[in-house]
Amino acid sequence: MPLEHVIAQQFAAPSSSGKKIQVEVDTWEQCTDKPDLPVMFQDIEVRRIPETGDFVFNGVINFTETVHSPWKMTVEMNKCLSNANMNTCTPFFSTEVKDVCSKLPQENQMWTKFIKDIKMKRNCPVGPEVYHITDMGSEPSDMKYFPLDNSFYTVTVTGFSKGKEIYCMYVTFQTKMA
Repeated sequence: MPLEHVIAQQFAAPSSSGKKIQVEVDTWEQCTDKPDLPVMFQDIEVRRIPETGDFVFNGVINFTETVHSPWKMTVEMNKCLSNANMNTCTPFFSTEVKDVCSKLPQENQMWTKFIKDIKMKRNCPVGPEVYHITDMGSEPSDMKYFPLDNSFYTVTVTGFSKGKEIYCMYVTFQTKMA
């Protein structure tokens, strides 16, 4: 079940200017045009904890095939003027990790907390295996990698192993200066 507009959860994150930014996650799902890749993001949902106002992610990441080196990952972020009109999106940030396998065991990577939370192996090869995301928290410091402002953003994360696309994840969120 895709997350799309099921929830718009919020938390305050420091911006690059030091001001607080409110982040609302709208979508986190498997890329809809790529439903049959070897690594699938399934049943992703976000649940708000009423007592704290924090939110947690739940779902499954299913590695149906073994992922070997070389494993490459790309992250493409677009900034949009409106979430109602995706034609207003322009490239904002992109990065490529050419050798994920060599970086998996390293600390302070953008995925370190995520990998630890789902108890995924931190060396290659990985899978086949099902990893459960269970009440995985997100913290304001997770946004430190991105210079955000009042906007709507789309993020596509893709992975490739031995030249073959193995996963594609799509996330949308809004930010507002608090």
